[in-house]
Amino acid sequence: MRILCWAGVILGAAVSPLHAQSIGLFADPNGASCSITAPSLSPFLYYVLARLGPLNGITGAEFRVDGVDPAWFTTASPAPGSCDPGCPNFVGDGGPLAFPGCAAPGSGYVLLVTLQSFAVAPVPARTLRIDAARFPSNPAFACPQVSLCDAPVFTRMCVAGGAAVVNGACTVVVRDRTWSSVKAMFD
Repeated sequence: MRILCWAGVILGAAVSPLHAQSIGLFADPNGASCSITAPSLSPFLYYVLARLGPLNGITGAEFRVDGVDPAWFTTASPAPGSCDPGCPNFVGDGGPLAFPGCAAPGSGYVLLVTLQSFAVAPVPARTLRIDAARFPSNPAFACPQVSLCDAPVFTRMCVAGGAAVVNGACTVVVRDRTWSSVKAMFD
């Protein structure tokens, strides 16, 4: 059964280096806010969601959550059926999860992991980020990634890693790119 957790990510024979879509952190399961309220001495929830845009669905993802305070008591609950019987520590080294079929977005997002933290001291503002797994299952894909619903290939696709702000306001940053920097991504 452990193979199921890795199947959608490791079996991918064809790969795609294109960056598209995203995996992000949100205060709610609908992806409406990236500002997480974290009171001390009370549990708080936040969600890792894959935003798929025009994609029909995914069979898996690989990532880690960076920036969680190690003093918090944090548990990660992968989406039902995505990691039976076990999954990696998404807040530590990260790793893959795989769905038993094609997970299609309901409201434009696919729930990957629900995180619950408990802080025993006041929580200052901090940023949490989605990043590549520390030890990617395929070193050619050292990025947050999803695997597509194109069995038997399960094409990998690098995606943007999003961020959320704990006890602060999050803003969206748009960076200007030159043609040479865009072209360099594909060289």
